[in-house]
Amino acid sequence: GMASSIWGHSIRGYAISIRELVRNLRADFEGAFLLSRKRNSLDEKLARIEKLTTQILERPVIEPLGSDKGAENLPVYNLLKERVKQLVQTEPYEALKVEWNLHPETEVIVRCHPQWLRRALDILLDNAVEALLKVEPARRRLIINSKVVGNKVDIAITDTGPGIPPELHDKVLREQIKKKPGESGTGIGLLMAQAIINAYGGDINYLPDEKEGTTMVVSLPLAGGAPAGN
Repeated sequence: GMASSIWGHSIRGYAISIRELVRNLRADFEGAFLLSRKRNSLDEKLARIEKLTTQILERPVIEPLGSDKGAENLPVYNLLKERVKQLVQTEPYEALKVEWNLHPETEVIVRCHPQWLRRALDILLDNAVEALLKVEPARRRLIINSKVVGNKVDIAITDTGPGIPPELHDKVLREQIKKKPGESGTGIGLLMAQAIINAYGGDINYLPDEKEGTTMVVSLPLAGGAPAGN
């Protein structure tokens, strides 16, 4: 909790400084002569920076991971659909084909902190999309399956990308994956997602595929032990 508060305070300070610099830039260039296309390009970039700083300032500092404070009974299917819908509306993800196979069709309720659960799902979805962008558009499919087993729900997120190299299979969800030069990320995203899901009584499993693609299965306990409506 202390780390989150310190981080949040520092980042908000930087965001405010960036926003003020954008305003100063606007004022500096207000009377300057610029070609129309240059002016439009500058305005678009400054607007984008302002939007991002506003999102940073609006993002709350959430409760410590694993704390029941802030935890809610969440409709996990709705939360997942909402996030995927947002994802496929942005470039370059709009070309993705998403296939849903959710069972039971009635909503499934889990108990987690909504911000932490979204963060874990974001990591898995972002990894899937990053993999899909490495193959030709015709092969890009994001497949989401689920099933209820006992008092848990299993949600499988599958991409039809190039898959994880065999030499890394034993390292997935166990240690940091070292990135190659030019690759983005820190290599600890899956460990972060796993820590979040573990904190709420669940687990993440990796299902290797010798042919293609990657499947990550998120298992979470049901709130109250059964799907809504049962």
